[in-house]
Amino acid sequence: MKKVALVALATWLVPSVAFAQGDAPQLPPPDGAGETPPPQADPPEGPRVAPAPGPGTPGVRGGASGSASGGASAGGSAGTPGWGPPPRLPPWPRSKPVPYVPHEAAPDAPPPPPGPARISWVRLGAGFRIGYIPTSGFDAYASNDVLSQLSLDGTLTLIEKRPWSLAAGLGVDLGGRQSKIRGTIDTSLFAMRVTVPIEARWHVASWMYAFGKLAPGVAYNAVSYKDPASLTPLRDKGAAFAGDASLGASFMIGGYKNLDKKGVRFWVTPEVGYGFTTAMRVEPNAGRDEDDVTGTEADASFGKLALSGGFWKLGVGFTF
Repeated sequence: MKKVALVALATWLVPSVAFAQGDAPQLPPPDGAGETPPPQADPPEGPRVAPAPGPGTPGVRGGASGSASGGASAGGSAGTPGWGPPPRLPPWPRSKPVPYVPHEAAPDAPPPPPGPARISWVRLGAGFRIGYIPTSGFDAYASNDVLSQLSLDGTLTLIEKRPWSLAAGLGVDLGGRQSKIRGTIDTSLFAMRVTVPIEARWHVASWMYAFGKLAPGVAYNAVSYKDPASLTPLRDKGAAFAGDASLGASFMIGGYKNLDKKGVRFWVTPEVGYGFTTAMRVEPNAGRDEDDVTGTEADASFGKLALSGGFWKLGVGFTF
């Protein structure tokens, strides 16, 4: 009896140890079965997948007897080992190489739109002034009624309220004439006007503005008479009130970029108007005092001189 028990125990332990080590014993085919099928080829390499546990699966506790008894018929009829081939996985897709694309910097944001053109600036200009003096006092110094003068001016914008602005500054006009009276006496006139122009501007466009100007000031005149019969020329000088009223326009001829920012811009300015001066009495003398050896001479009288009349002016200037 003890020998039968030991044989049964050994019969149970040997297959269990073999199953645990992964080397299951080959069971003999049942009686009446045909020849043993040829061994199958080794499965392709890959991860080993354990089958789902079942009543005849080796390695599961309690299933050894089933594999020895009931599983023997299944194994004998089908001839499959305890480990089946792993499932075939689909081939891993190969990604195509991505071409290198250099990094492109993000485009710069568009600049903000320009603002309105500046209308407040400092202006400096120069030109010539042609005056027409119809008064009789001017005839002693010129053969016609034309008085040409160099004109200089500078203005600064004081008030700005688009499209209007108000500017003021300083202007100077310098000029003169020469002539003869009675065929022998040489006469000359030097005329200077210093005015304070007050200019109201209407900015029609960024490249043009029209203006009206009032320019009160003072006129300084110096005259001389040179008679061949006199040892010393007769001279006189004096001042008078002066003023101009004029209309004109300025046109931009250079510096068109970035009109909303500070910059140098060039202008041409035509202007027409009327100039007025009060009359100055002309009484030239030799300029000798009582201590002079040759003695003194009485003052001559040549009437009054008033340089009033229309004028036109053409100038160029720049602003900044």
